[in-house]
Amino acid sequence: MLCELEAAQAKIRDLQQRLFARKSERGSLIDDKHRGAPVGSRRRGQQRGAPGHGRSRQAHLPLRTEDIELESALCPACGEPLGAFAGTEDCEVVEVEVRAYRRLIRRRRYRRTCECEALPGIVTAPPPARLIERGKFGISVWVSVLLDKFLYGRPSYRLVQDLADQGLNRKTAVGVWKRWLPFDRLRANGSQRASPIG
Repeated sequence: MLCELEAAQAKIRDLQQRLFARKSERGSLIDDKHRGAPVGSRRRGQQRGAPGHGRSRQAHLPLRTEDIELESALCPACGEPLGAFAGTEDCEVVEVEVRAYRRLIRRRRYRRTCECEALPGIVTAPPPARLIERGKFGISVWVSVLLDKFLYGRPSYRLVQDLADQGLNRKTAVGVWKRWLPFDRLRANGSQRASPIG
């Protein structure tokens, strides 16, 4: 009977210790300061009143300069013209421009002036390189499609939506994807053949 009483009291002590004792995970800043940390110690990070590093200049980006003039360089009260003042007040804004555009390629043609007949009568500069012969989509469109699909893992419908958001007609964007599908099937079949059987 005495052993049972001692076991019960030990169990009560253990449960009270678990319920009411200080938890190791919990700690307060006030207790930490009293444990030996000097009062008034500096906090981490940027200190109040200390000079910062300022904004980064982004000097590696190309610069597009825009000049803004006053609509009316006249005094609003008397109508006299305002005189030009030396210098400008400049500000810099970082912009991202993502949009589709058409590239007109003018290939110069030349007429033969000699009598040797080594060249045809009219010689034209070579066309630009294209991924699909006589295709209307440039390499940048295909790079975007391939990166979106295979590097970023973006679903096809989001790719079509993104191309439409960049200014391509939705049917044209779907056409881009349909032109890619045969290459995708070839790639998939090639990777199945090349994969080891295991």
